[in-house]
Amino acid sequence: AWILGIYVRIEQEYIEHLEEVVNKDGLTEVYNHRFFYDSLKKMISECKEEKISLIFLDIDYFKHYNDLYGHQKGDEVLRSIGDILKNNIREGDIAARYGGEEFAVILPNTTEEEALSLADKLRATIEKTKFYGEENQPRGVLTASMGVSVYPDKAKSDVELIKSADDALYRAKF
Repeated sequence: AWILGIYVRIEQEYIEHLEEVVNKDGLTEVYNHRFFYDSLKKMISECKEEKISLIFLDIDYFKHYNDLYGHQKGDEVLRSIGDILKNNIREGDIAARYGGEEFAVILPNTTEEEALSLADKLRATIEKTKFYGEENQPRGVLTASMGVSVYPDKAKSDVELIKSADDALYRAKF
């Protein structure tokens, strides 16, 4: 029984490790694109009356940064932004790497005002963080643009929520 107990514990630890590897972005250690989509879809399908807010974040002039300093330094920036997200969201919120230099944060039970406040806090934190070579960025610091949308106020489905947040991000960038 004792040996069987050890085997069960080791197997459970291995399963947890595999789930983490499958659901997490290997570089930033936030959730990956697939986990983001699955979680958002599930949250919206189970949503009763609460609001679900979504923040899209895009690093400004990231291609310029990579061209100047290379992808290894760019990867350091991505890791740092992943850490900033993880350290500034609540338990139950989901931070994910959406793609390239884009991130998404799902905020269950969060109003638009609360999401906008968090987005502004994240933007300010990124701007205040010192990154290698940021003085050569167009504004002299590394910045990020944010787009926010809320279900069901501005979108009636997961697809509409993503499009609405993406449109808000596009407006913020320009």
